[in-house]
Amino acid sequence: MLRLLLAAPVLALCGCSLFGPSSAYLVFETVGKTHVPGTLLEIRLVNGTGNTIHYNLCFVALERREAGWAAVPEGTAPSPKPVCTAQLDGLQPGQETKAVARLPHTLAPGTYRAVTEVERSGYWQRLVTPPFAVE
Repeated sequence: MLRLLLAAPVLALCGCSLFGPSSAYLVFETVGKTHVPGTLLEIRLVNGTGNTIHYNLCFVALERREAGWAAVPEGTAPSPKPVCTAQLDGLQPGQETKAVARLPHTLAPGTYRAVTEVERSGYWQRLVTPPFAVE
């Protein structure tokens, strides 16, 4: 019991929970761990926070793992729409949204991740997916 009492303040500071998922999380992920150039990439955003977040999944960039993470040059990153607007959509607490984008046919094999930003309580937050492979 003493360990539980000592751990609770630390977990509260990091937004963690002893009894299940925290109420302050965002999920940004791709569906599938391996993809092929020219195929569809499904991207999922889940708002597990207590506030509405604002997003635009049209503005998703790719980064490729090299010595570190490097941005994929513009024009080779996927876009779910042929024309993007700067409009932000709202995502209520507990809701999720998905976008589908075609990976460029010229995308080189390697390890990638998708990156975007969301507006949360007046601040911009960078979100990064777990790495995925392009073969």
